[in-house]
Amino acid sequence: MLFFEEMRMLQLSQKWVDYLVTQGETGMGYQDTDITLVDERVFKETIVCNCEWAYLPEDQGIEEPMITNIKVFLRGERPPTVRMF
Repeated sequence: MLFFEEMRMLQLSQKWVDYLVTQGETGMGYQDTDITLVDERVFKETIVCNCEWAYLPEDQGIEEPMITNIKVFLRGERPPTVRMF
């Protein structure tokens, strides 16, 4: 698990905001997501705030156009082997 100091906020495009608004929230104002990139890397347990800001690892060189999929997990949907916040 990374700390917020090791993360950066990535602003998502309107395309992703429009999609995330339809997906529901994990908790008040945030979504627990898995974000998939064009190179097939998956960043699990990525927090997205207000459907617009994704907290991603600082040192990965991730840019918004690289995102190909965002899967939202509502409260209780993530498999129990993964630690929730």
